Amino acid sequence: SPLVEELPVLCEQQEILFVEGQSSDNTVGEILKMQNRYPEKNIRLLKQQGKGQCDAIETGFKMAEGDIIILYEGDGTSNTSDIQYFYNAMKEGKFEFIEGSRLVYPVDSKSMPWMNKAGNMLFAKWFSFFLNQRTTDVLSGIKAMLKRDFDTIYSTWGFIGINDPFGDFELLFGSARYCLKIGEIPIHYKPRTFGVSKTSVFKHGWFL
Repeated sequence: SPLVEELPVLCEQQEILFVEGQSSDNTVGEILKMQNRYPEKNIRLLKQQGKGQCDAIETGFKMAEGDIIILYEGDGTSNTSDIQYFYNAMKEGKFEFIEGSRLVYPVDSKSMPWMNKAGNMLFAKWFSFFLNQRTTDVLSGIKAMLKRDFDTIYSTWGFIGINDPFGDFELLFGSARYCLKIGEIPIHYKPRTFGVSKTSVFKHGWFL
């Protein structure tokens, strides 16, 4: 409920997509309640057929009906108000793929433990070299792109030949492969207020 109430209205034809992955905590019931309470917000419930974040991103991005797609991870670690900056930048054509950066503003250890921060900085350095442009964060919870560009990227989804459990690399690699104008917008990052993280620092960090 707080998430739906806080999400800003960016345009007249706006939709809010929730991708649900066989949860057991009455997530579906809560979403249906929000649909009835806020019919004007055009809330849609999508159920993913597969598992994991990458599959959820695929499901939501494929089913999105708008011209601009903004990914927002609903764990409460990012401010919903920051979405406005991504929409404005996309609408004005400043970028074609936008990655939020959690590592510009100060981040305390409760939001991101030092090992996570070190890993994210390492990824950023490596991607900066690989993409030949400065990158400060590649795993943030807010991203934006045009629907038509996602459809192009999705036509060769998985071309790297290795499963990406979170989808972040598929979107970034795909954007670079099709020469999209990639940019970053700083976002505020805080301790999660919803759910428990399924990410393992060692297991997932080594795999990524």
